Amino acid sequence: MTEEEYARKKGIPLTEVQNRFAATGVLKCAKHSASGQLTGSDNTITTVAHIFVGMGCNAKNTPRNCSFTAKFRDREQTSEISELVGMGFKCPIRPKRQNDWAVLKLKSPMRGITPYTLPYPDEDVKDRDDVISVAASGRDFDRADPRTGKKVFTKSIEECQGRQPYYEDGFEVLFLSNCDSSPGSSGGSILRARKRYDVLMGITANNNETDTQIAQAAKRGTPNHGPYVEGKWATYQVPLSGEFLQLLETAIGGRPPL
Repeated sequence: MTEEEYARKKGIPLTEVQNRFAATGVLKCAKHSASGQLTGSDNTITTVAHIFVGMGCNAKNTPRNCSFTAKFRDREQTSEISELVGMGFKCPIRPKRQNDWAVLKLKSPMRGITPYTLPYPDEDVKDRDDVISVAASGRDFDRADPRTGKKVFTKSIEECQGRQPYYEDGFEVLFLSNCDSSPGSSGGSILRARKRYDVLMGITANNNETDTQIAQAAKRGTPNHGPYVEGKWATYQVPLSGEFLQLLETAIGGRPPL
């Protein structure tokens, strides 16, 4: 759903939806773009590592040639990236799907936008847990701009479920979901809703779509959707835990108070 569609479904003001999910924005680099989100502070974002380094350890983008844009109360704010604090890919070691994460600092804070809250160190997403997936954009999710009528790739919101979790040494390192995703939504937010705030439980890494399916869906303007099948039709989420969480806490100067 778009923000407008989500507001209508919930019967709440559009501004409430826009402000709630304002932390999710677009990370634009020289050659690619992805989703990302303010996490824990107004000048720290989380996103995927594969926008900077490919799964074959090939260099793709330099963090300092990237910027982050988010919208609050119909006003866009953009800040350049000042620093790559760290990421899960440790080339030349071959990257693994569960290490597809990165933590970045912004040159300027995003004023007025509430960052997503950090999970507890032992908090994870179990099979059938309800989550909210928010992506800044997606190649197969578009709408007509009400002012110009032109096709725009807009923010999307989906209520879905975490599915099969994967563990190493007793810790969750990856989980699947039945949430929809596509190019552009990588790095987007997987949230657990609480009464007063949303917790970032993980980020979207990739899915089982083929290039042909993506191209066909982009022409239709409708997401590829199908029943969840482990390993065949699912979205892969990297949990905000372990080294990812520890590095984020260091970047924001410790765990912020709730």
